[in-house]
This record gives sequence, C-alpha cells and structure tokens, in this order.
Amino acid sequence: MDDLGKPNIIIYDNLTQEHPFGWVFYWQLKDVNNDFSNALAGNGPVIIDKETLNVYYMMTAISVEENIELYKSDKNQLLQLEEDEDGFFDPVNM
Repeated sequence: MDDLGKPNIIIYDNLTQEHPFGWVFYWQLKDVNNDFSNALAGNGPVIIDKETLNVYYMMTAISVEENIELYKSDKNQLLQLEEDEDGFFDPVNM
C-alpha cells in the first residue's frame, strides 16, 4: 500500500471481462519499471462474483478459460480471498 492507504496496483480496464456470473480483472503494480524488473510474477487475474462480491484468485498454471470453468462448476476449487482488518486479502478456503 502507498502512503495514503491505497493499494499500489492498477486494474487493466481494457482487459476486464464481464460475464453473467461476474467480472474477471487483471492487475499489476502501478509503478512497474520499463524493463519489468519489478513486475509481479504469478499474479493471476481475479474473479469478482456479481451476487456476493466475493473475490476468487485464478490459478496461473491453467488458462483463464479453464479457471472460469472451475469457478462455474465449483467456486471452492479456486482460492477465495477476503479482506482482513489491515486491508490485506487473505485466503479463506484453503
């Protein structure tokens, strides 16, 4: 988080996908160097459930389409994240 308490990330609006169940958001650090030496690796997209606003972290070892199919068949196959009292997102269904 930055000094103002806001996360130091950016959501790529042009990559955001809307589905009947919710949205898929792609994200990265705001201040990525031109050579990407400080880019986060392994930061998969997240799904936000339209009805509950629950956050689900996608696996990076499989495609986005496969993650969506897992989510649609059984949400618990993906890691659900929940904001804690410090503003960080922690897994709740490990």
